[in-house]
Parts: sequence; C-alpha cells; structure tokens
Amino acid sequence: MLDRLKSLPLTIILTILIWMYAEAQFTSTQDNVRLSVKLLAPSSDQVVLGYDPIDDRYRDTINIVATIQGAKSQIDQIYQMSLNASPQNHEFKQLTFAAPLTDPSIDTVTMLNGLSYFRSQGVTVTAANPPRVRIKVEKRNLPDTTPPATTSDAH
Repeated sequence: MLDRLKSLPLTIILTILIWMYAEAQFTSTQDNVRLSVKLLAPSSDQVVLGYDPIDDRYRDTINIVATIQGAKSQIDQIYQMSLNASPQNHEFKQLTFAAPLTDPSIDTVTMLNGLSYFRSQGVTVTAANPPRVRIKVEKRNLPDTTPPATTSDAH
C-alpha cells in the first residue's frame, strides 16, 4: 500500500505535464483576424447602423480586427477565411448580430462571442478592435405601397 502512495506524486506530475503539452499543441491563438459583421434590427421597420471609424460614418456592416483562441485547426481555417473574406464567402455571411436597442454602444468581444458561428466552431474571441461599437437605430424608409390616385375627366 505504501509503495502505491509513493508513486502517486509522480503520476500526478506526469499527468499535468502531458495535459500542458496537449494544451499547447492543440490550442492556438491568432491575432489580426479581420471580420465583417452585419447588424440586424429586431424589427423590419428599423435599421441598425454601427459607426465605422475608418470611413467616419455609420454603416450596416462593421469591420472588426479580432484575436481568437481555440482548436488550432479551427483557428487556422477561420484565419485563412478572414484573409480571403468576400461577400461570396458563405461562411462569413452568417456573421450577423441582432443589435439591442437599449444601449448606444456594444462591447465587441461580447458581441462576437455571442454569435452562433464562433460558438459552433468552439472558438473564443479574446480581444477586438474597436473594443466597443457605437450603434444608432433609424426608421427604415419603406417604399410607398399605396396605389397612385386616379383622376377622372368628367367631360
């Protein structure tokens, strides 16, 4: 019995070293991942716009540079997609966020970690630039659907 207890500390130390090695080999962090996120309004008669400091204007799509962490294979795939991100990229079309209308700014890391895309990939966003996104809500200009008035000539 005493011999088994003597080997316990060695077993624990080896287990911790193996765990640390596996963690280092299979977990990765990637900086400078470029993402475009489309902001969605909860109502069809509204539009949510985010402030883009590069263009110095409000837009419905915001550009973010993020640091992500997760499984190395997933991180590498997302990073490569971010380098080649285009409107045709079906994966990144899914980066949409339904903006809350109660706060004029959103914490970017919280917003990105709330997206189902990153959750399903097992990826965590650890930092983002800009750190907060300023938003504003406007009424959507809906096309007038009333039929044109007809005039009749009484001759």
